[in-house]
Amino acid sequence: MIKELDYVIHQHNAYRAGKHYDLRIVYPKKKAMASFALPKAKFPDFGERFLLIKGPDHSIKEWLGPHDDIEKGKFGGGSFDIIQIGKMELLGWGSRHITFRITEGKINGKFSLIKMGRGRRAKNWLLIRSKEKIK
Repeated sequence: MIKELDYVIHQHNAYRAGKHYDLRIVYPKKKAMASFALPKAKFPDFGERFLLIKGPDHSIKEWLGPHDDIEKGKFGGGSFDIIQIGKMELLGWGSRHITFRITEGKINGKFSLIKMGRGRRAKNWLLIRSKEKIK
């Protein structure tokens, strides 16, 4: 059975890190969102792979609804523009991988997140957007 999860993709113009994308995915059984920063100022095209950096988890209420910019001097300070928000089809979730499909919106397709490195402190993940296009 395929489970649906809420997600949000937004463009973050941070004071320290500059312009990048953030991907937030609601954990299957938690009341929080996993947070990943995509250092590139674009989301991957079909068949591309980019580095993701796992950040601290975030409140669902804070990020699925309207939110204010974060003030300068605080972690992640800067402005946000929501690019896409909706439900994804969860295909697999483990401690070292997440696989999902987004069927609507401009950013769609099958995606895999693969953890690089070992241990709880490893923060780098690989985001792979499959060549498979959504019709």
